[in-house]
Amino acid sequence: MLSFLRYNTLAVSWSMIILLLCLTPTHHLPQFDIWAIFSLDKIAHFLLFSVLALFTIVGLRRQYYSYHLRYYAKTVALLYCAAYGFLTESLQLLISPTRSFDWLDLVADIIGAIIGIGLFRFIYGKEFFN
Repeated sequence: MLSFLRYNTLAVSWSMIILLLCLTPTHHLPQFDIWAIFSLDKIAHFLLFSVLALFTIVGLRRQYYSYHLRYYAKTVALLYCAAYGFLTESLQLLISPTRSFDWLDLVADIIGAIIGIGLFRFIYGKEFFN
């Protein structure tokens, strides 16, 4: 269990940063015109979840608590990012009066996770720690 927590600290910390950013009321965010917000928002979701997927895979591949989490790290990372994206969008709808659920943000989250998996393969090669 300690190796799991030790190697997944980055992924858990990054998840908390994403949650904080997604639940920040919009009046605390920088103001842009409507097209800049649309594209900047999707790019931010894309980048945040790319990094989250990368951190999650690396953490899962390094831990020795669960062989299945280690072996299926990429699949688990994709499912985790999709579920976490859905959770953050749902919390925006339920908690924040100035934020709402946006399906396109969820799509950007999932595409970002897929790119994060590709980034993992690019950085670490086809296999990582066998």
